[in-house]
Amino acid sequence: MSETHSHDHDHEHTHSHEHAAPENKDQVSALLDYMFKHNSSHEDELSKMVAKLNEEGFTAQAQKVMEAKELFSKGNAALKDALEGLK
Repeated sequence: MSETHSHDHDHEHTHSHEHAAPENKDQVSALLDYMFKHNSSHEDELSKMVAKLNEEGFTAQAQKVMEAKELFSKGNAALKDALEGLK
């Protein structure tokens, strides 16, 4: 169950997030690991967006994006805890 794709997001794009239902603990673990890493890359992107919005003077919007980033972070922490519990 290996999936890779680039996360250079200088352009609009779509990418599929469809995965077969995991059939065992190892597959669940692999999928959680993938999702944790994938979401972490989006967290990094959100940080860059916050900086750019602040730089451009859109402080209220930057704050909203920061709130979203914090939610990503909480979700990622829960995924990491679940993943560690499967080891």
